[in-house]
Amino acid sequence: MYKAVDNYINTLTTTMPYTNNIRLFRKAVLIFLFCNTLLLLSYAKTLYGPLSYFLPFGNNNTLLTFLNPLENPSVATHWKFFVAAQLLSIVACWFLPYKRLFTMLVYFFTMCLYHKTLPIQNAGFNLLVIVLFLLIFMDENADAVKNPLLKTLNITVSNFAVWAARFQVIILYVTASYFKLFDETWLNGTAFYYVLYSDTYSHPWFKYLFMSSSFFIHAITWGALSFQLLFPVLVWFKQTKIPILIAGVLLHVLIIFVMGLTDFGIIMLIMYLLFYVPKFLLPKVVSSN
Repeated sequence: MYKAVDNYINTLTTTMPYTNNIRLFRKAVLIFLFCNTLLLLSYAKTLYGPLSYFLPFGNNNTLLTFLNPLENPSVATHWKFFVAAQLLSIVACWFLPYKRLFTMLVYFFTMCLYHKTLPIQNAGFNLLVIVLFLLIFMDENADAVKNPLLKTLNITVSNFAVWAARFQVIILYVTASYFKLFDETWLNGTAFYYVLYSDTYSHPWFKYLFMSSSFFIHAITWGALSFQLLFPVLVWFKQTKIPILIAGVLLHVLIIFVMGLTDFGIIMLIMYLLFYVPKFLLPKVVSSN
């Protein structure tokens, strides 16, 4: 066992097994952030400007102040700069080298906009900004560094950043399932009924389809709970990784279309790129023959 652990650590410090994961994950995150900001442009002044809906935190935390300059009304008058800077940073990160530098800029401007609208953010976006910070330390070209010492350091940091990001997903599922186990509606299989009963988090068509079916209500409720309990275990085994990821895709697609939590569902699907990259998304290798 010790030899296996030693070999695995050696692999994570000398090779890049997650190159495709990092590359595709970065692109997916950038696309999502870019589209999300564009969708909010018509409301941007109300969200980020000096007359925003949201009350200031009144927090003296230095780091929070640095990452939330829009809380200052005099800075908030320049909200267009922060929106434009985020979009330009995303474009630069996509097309230009120095991915780490531009990812830092994307992170900073995203956090400025995120903190200003914190009261309306959900668990998905909260997870995204944490993993976006870890993305700064990921480098899909880490093994291209010529200096041996820097190469080893860069590979190690990149690989462990991927693992740290993976565990953020695991923590989310563990926390969610833990609290569900203390909720009677999840244990007796009726939680999905109350979701359908809420006009805010249900689609009329699905409400009509499922509301009168106790079988589907129990199946979806217990299925969602079982998935969140099993994912943190089954995702690490080769035989069960694909089935549990497929189950996750189905669950989050259901969340998107039934509950209308589109951003949360999409973010969770993006997170799965940290665990597995489908073959059709892999870059094509051109044969020299």
